[in-house]
Amino acid sequence: MDETTQQHPFDAERITWIFSRAYGTEEANRRAKNVVADVEKLGITPTLNFLPLQEESWIPYYTFGESDFALENLEKDIADTLKAVGLGLNWGDLHLLSHACELGRKLWGEDWVLSFRDKLRTFPDHIATIEELWWLSLWHSPSEIQREVCLGKNTNRTVDWRFKTCGQLINLEVKLRPKDWKRVVDGQMYSVFHESFFEGISEKFPMRSEAELNLVGMTLLAPLDNETAEAAEKFLAKHELIDGIIFWSTGMADQSPEQFHLKPRAGHARLLFRKPENYYFRSTLVIHPWMDREKRRAKWLGIKADYSRIDGFQRKVGKIFVPRGLPR
Repeated sequence: MDETTQQHPFDAERITWIFSRAYGTEEANRRAKNVVADVEKLGITPTLNFLPLQEESWIPYYTFGESDFALENLEKDIADTLKAVGLGLNWGDLHLLSHACELGRKLWGEDWVLSFRDKLRTFPDHIATIEELWWLSLWHSPSEIQREVCLGKNTNRTVDWRFKTCGQLINLEVKLRPKDWKRVVDGQMYSVFHESFFEGISEKFPMRSEAELNLVGMTLLAPLDNETAEAAEKFLAKHELIDGIIFWSTGMADQSPEQFHLKPRAGHARLLFRKPENYYFRSTLVIHPWMDREKRRAKWLGIKADYSRIDGFQRKVGKIFVPRGLPR
């Protein structure tokens, strides 16, 4: 990684150059200035990184502070889940950051980051908060927006957002599941959609009002399939106070990234949902330890042999996963 990754200062000139691949020069420059100004108000100093994939092809991302995910974890006796790096794990997505900045300025003005500063200054909370802002943007003209709202009188559990869209009041809990990278890497034959993805959600919804919708928005890294659909339907059947689950996958390439699972009373939520412009710039990119993948495969098959000895990747990092059709 140190030999192939190029690091640069987080400045408007370089970010304009990155955004110029997606926007015209004027728009790229405006967005870059907004991102840099907002980051400066947070008091953090990110580093720009460029990961080359092949000739004249690279992936930009930013980093700062500490993350639970790191390549150094390969040598540590910790959970497999933390032994990978990538977008949504320990790398920040510049396009997603810009999207959050544009939304924040539109809804709350130029100093919007000051209200989110505590969460945006530490990297794990930064990634989660940017994701929450992403989900707020996926609705038509959200208004009357409230953050961290308790839905019951005898609880301190909160949902991320309470807002109105097209006259409908929605209580929305947002979850980013970075450990979904294992489904990307291992594939359907060797990995499953764990029920643990729904942990801590039902407690956020102790009550339901007929005039409101209780919804869950979950961001996944692996493609959406029958397994994710079955898991959502099973969860909703167990929890009558939750009206629906909406998945968004960054690993769908040129296919539709959203998957709706809505109870009849919430069916119209599809009409309230919108895709932002350039949503397709979101993508799954994961670098994982190959040897751990092969060990997981062996365990799944009930084989005690260490497959990492067969492929010779005992101490090396494995593949970079980028969906087909990625417009970088």
